[in-house]
Amino acid sequence: MSQMTSEPDSRRQTFMQNLNQLLEVARMNRKESAETIGVPYKWLRRMVSTGLVRSDERNLADLQKVTTFFAVPELDDLWRPHLVCWLVESDSGEAFWDKFEKNLFSIWSELEQALRAIDQQLLRTLRWHCRERSVSDDAIAFHPSSDVVSDEEKVQQILASDKADHFKDFINVYYEAITSSIEQSKTA
Repeated sequence: MSQMTSEPDSRRQTFMQNLNQLLEVARMNRKESAETIGVPYKWLRRMVSTGLVRSDERNLADLQKVTTFFAVPELDDLWRPHLVCWLVESDSGEAFWDKFEKNLFSIWSELEQALRAIDQQLLRTLRWHCRERSVSDDAIAFHPSSDVVSDEEKVQQILASDKADHFKDFINVYYEAITSSIEQSKTA
């Protein structure tokens, strides 16, 4: 029984995530997107916040406008898991890529900067945590090799250590707080 009830919820969630990501790629707020796509603002707001399990006669025309605007090949693709990734990676997404290439590069650049900042902050936090607990690099099995060149690689080496397990919970909580903060700043 739980599988039967979870499939519609899963489809609804997938649709919501895809539509939110498509709007993010368009770099427009909901009101601008609704006007540009040619759908009612209230309809778009509802689709973004509550999702949709499947198309029907009432929403077919608006869904087709969404697929046309975003160059999504088929209406059913709106329920495809990780739609934006699929559009970027597959030949079927060529029109999507052509239309939103500049926006996608801008988003990737912002994500790279945010990840770099998180990696640097995480490394500083790990070092602070180690000093506070008087833990040496030996305790977390971190011995930088000559080929370690970036903070990201240092963090990866630390996390790969079998002696770093007691830090992983701390790091996960910190990571969730940082990513939550980034998400909140995007919506503000």
